[in-house]
Amino acid sequence: MKELHFVYTTKYQFSNLINSHHYSLRIVPMNTERQKIKHLWTEVDRDDKTETVDAFGNHMIIGSIMAPHDTFKFKAEGNVLIDETAFEKDEEPLAIYKYPTKLTAMDKNMREFLNELSERYGYDSMRPYDVSYSIMKEIYSCMEYVQGITDVLTSASEAFKYRKGVCQDYAHIMLAFLRERGITARYVVGMMMGEGVSHAWVEINENGNWYGFDPTNDKVVDGDYIKISHGRDYENCIVSKGHFLGAAEQTQTIEVRVEEVR
Repeated sequence: MKELHFVYTTKYQFSNLINSHHYSLRIVPMNTERQKIKHLWTEVDRDDKTETVDAFGNHMIIGSIMAPHDTFKFKAEGNVLIDETAFEKDEEPLAIYKYPTKLTAMDKNMREFLNELSERYGYDSMRPYDVSYSIMKEIYSCMEYVQGITDVLTSASEAFKYRKGVCQDYAHIMLAFLRERGITARYVVGMMMGEGVSHAWVEINENGNWYGFDPTNDKVVDGDYIKISHGRDYENCIVSKGHFLGAAEQTQTIEVRVEEVR
């Protein structure tokens, strides 16, 4: 059992005063068979909020700020116990994890690449876990981690075309390949030691167990990771989403820290 302490802080600065600000946040780690929240503190500006759970089981903080303001800050901090020998259980995972989304759809270029891998390694005779492990390593090898090339609306096929992107793109590409192979897979957002920002990876279901793969780091998910949310793709796991009234530009500052408690 490993204990991790995390701090997740985000601040928005608006160029002018805004009002009627409605927001939803996914910043609280999940309680699962693999990880348990030991201590938790959350802070949201003006602290007028409601807590709920979305359709995927992700914890959500929803609130509104009607008064004029030019900053918005929220924070989650706590300790999480990680059992590296345990796995999330889901004997009948949602069928939607088997099908592509707009962000994880295949194109001809990706399909040709996957077919070549399948022939080279013999995917048809391999278990889903081993296929996933192989695809993870191939994505890591052929992609280059470059910030600013893609954005939150970039699809897997677009990022794969240029072989460049960030963790979100790596995860979407892997999901596209896995679902094309008939493997049940979902998108995950969380934190990991040494990153400094939120991180994205993939989970696959085999025989009722969920296994995590991080194609950005060519790594099977272990005790260095804290899971916050999961869904079909990025759009189901957006950390901070909202809308407001006012003509203002916004800048965002994010600080994420994960340390092992000794």
